[in-house]
Amino acid sequence: MIVWDDLRILLALARNPSLRVAAETLNIDPTTVTRRLARLSETLDTTLFAGQERLYLITVPSDQTLRVRLQADNDTSANEIFIRHDAVPSASAFDATYSGPLAADIAAIVPSTEPGTYYVLVRGFGGPTTGTGIRLLTEKGPRAVTVNGFTTTAGPSA
Repeated sequence: MIVWDDLRILLALARNPSLRVAAETLNIDPTTVTRRLARLSETLDTTLFAGQERLYLITVPSDQTLRVRLQADNDTSANEIFIRHDAVPSASAFDATYSGPLAADIAAIVPSTEPGTYYVLVRGFGGPTTGTGIRLLTEKGPRAVTVNGFTTTAGPSA
């Protein structure tokens, strides 16, 4: 169930893309903002229409790399993902986004993932007028390290 106070938080974050500033604007504690956003982002299966955006909140522990995948039920849909640490992303302000052309199924990885809160903005760029069912999948794994074009996961040495 969506509560009006939770939507006010989304609006405050859209106007002030900093969790702290949004909380101050609403005169509430930043932890309350985080908790309410988590409640809004519990459902990761939903319908997305062309031109519609959905905002999700993900908490990442230390020494992890964040990867987000979007799977769409309709191959004719075109979607976008934008990810940002501690602030709401946009098409012009993000830490990570998908690569390649617009597509129904896309993925984004945050190569320099920091521990803490990430905001994931999913945007339906195009698709059927009836909307498209989507599933957002997040993967948090060992930190990836790239050296001379080769990627490996960081971990204990053998």
